[in-house]
Amino acid sequence: MTTQREKLWIAEAETYGLRLTGRIADLSHFMAKSAEKALPFFKTLWGASKLEWTTKYQVAFESLKAYL
Repeated sequence: MTTQREKLWIAEAETYGLRLTGRIADLSHFMAKSAEKALPFFKTLWGASKLEWTTKYQVAFESLKAYL
């Protein structure tokens, strides 16, 4: 037989579990979107054998900076 205190603890545990699940989902979504936003910037860096800061780099950097 469960006591009132145990019922309260179970309800709190379920609430915290739901909050944690929601936060993990938000973090997952943010990480996926940030990788998508950062990809143009990193693609320009990967392709460069000798780094010269061009407008292409600047546009990709400004886009990433605005997102963050």
